[in-house]
Amino acid sequence: ANIRRLRAAGVEPTLVVQRSPGWAQRTPGRLCSPPKPEYVGDFVRFMKALAARYSIGDIAVNYWEIWNEPDFTPAQAPDVGGNGCWGDATLPYNGGSYYGEVLRQVYPAIKAANPHATVLGGALWYWWPNDTFSRTFLEGMLNSGAGSAIDALSFHAYGEWGAGDLLINKTVRLRAILSQYGLANKPLFATEIAATCTSNNSCLPNFL
Repeated sequence: ANIRRLRAAGVEPTLVVQRSPGWAQRTPGRLCSPPKPEYVGDFVRFMKALAARYSIGDIAVNYWEIWNEPDFTPAQAPDVGGNGCWGDATLPYNGGSYYGEVLRQVYPAIKAANPHATVLGGALWYWWPNDTFSRTFLEGMLNSGAGSAIDALSFHAYGEWGAGDLLINKTVRLRAILSQYGLANKPLFATEIAATCTSNNSCLPNFL
C-alpha cells in the first residue's frame, strides 16, 4: 500500500533492508545485526524473492539499499534507530570485508529477480572529520570485490552551520577512495542530507 501511495504521488520508492531475525543474528539480541555466515544463503534467497515480489506494476521497486549505515558498531546503534551494526573493530577492515562479501552474493540474486533494479551499497554514515574507521570499512567492501556488486554507493551527510559542507567534503573523500579502486565513475547517492543547527544560540534562518 505504501509503494502504491508513493507511486501515485510521483515518488520513486527505495526499499531498505536492514534487520535480521533472531535465529540469524550474528550479534545476538540485536535487530540491526548482520546475518551469521551460515545464514547468508537464506538472506540471499530472501532478497531474490523480495525483489521478484516487487518487480512489476504499481508495486515495482527498482532501488534497493542493503542496510542503513552499516559502518555503525552495535554499541553505537540502538535498534530503534534502524541503523548499524556491521561495524566491528575485531573483524577484517572493521567488518567492511564481511559486508562486501554479503553484497557480492545478494547482488546477482536481486538482478536475476529484477534486471531493472539498482542496488545501493551503504548507506554509509561515514564518520567525519576523523573517518579512519569508516574509511577502513569502505576499503574492506571494495577489497572484497563489492565495487562490482553495487550499482551506486550510498552515504549520508548532515552538515552544521559554520562547520563546512559535509556533503561536499564526504563526496570528495569517497570519490578519491573509489578512484583508487578503479571506480571513479561509480555513482554516489546521498540518501540523507540536511543542514543541522546544534547551537544554543539562535540559528538563522530559523527552520524550527
